[in-house]
Amino acid sequence: MWVGWTSLIHPQNLHIQKIWYMRQLNQSPTSNSVVVETMKKAQRIAEEAHKDNIAVTHDPAIAKVAMQIQMEESPLYDNLFIAMGAFHIEMALFHAIGKFVEESGGPYILNECNVLAKGSLKGFITGKSYKRSKRLHQLLSVAFEILHFESYLTKIQNTEEVIDIIKYELDITKQHPCTDIYTPSVEISEIIKGYQKYLDETENGIHMEKQCNSR
Repeated sequence: MWVGWTSLIHPQNLHIQKIWYMRQLNQSPTSNSVVVETMKKAQRIAEEAHKDNIAVTHDPAIAKVAMQIQMEESPLYDNLFIAMGAFHIEMALFHAIGKFVEESGGPYILNECNVLAKGSLKGFITGKSYKRSKRLHQLLSVAFEILHFESYLTKIQNTEEVIDIIKYELDITKQHPCTDIYTPSVEISEIIKGYQKYLDETENGIHMEKQCNSR
């Protein structure tokens, strides 16, 4: 579905651009016979499209069955690339990020701000709730980015002048018809370059060491 939607909003200069969806199989998707039939259909599609290999995406449970069948029946299905679908890959990413920020205090800040209920904290950290994770990880990331940039501003000279340059540049970008081809000014480029250096130093723990030494 995502590929079909993307093909509609991002037209390409192709003579033929079609998206087809296979007929539904009215049986359990985890059944070995259904998984085998899906793999066979994928091979026929690859043959019709004159492709040597083709990717087949499943949810984790079905992908596991498909990979087991592929291994046992090798080399019959060796031209298939079995993988999780984009949705489940994104869920796994949310789970990984949740593990990373679990003890950072970020999730509890969301809770104190009434953005995330206490009962939903575990689902957010484990990435089980797709909509909640997709929304809240963005909010948390933006909040940290704002705080980090404000910290950067306190460490540079001519802070007020830099803030005025940023405000002016934002006003210009709002008037620009297409931000994709917008070229930032030299002043903004220098600010971004300086902030990137500050970001690299933060990732290397330099600013944390300075704070500890100052105490």
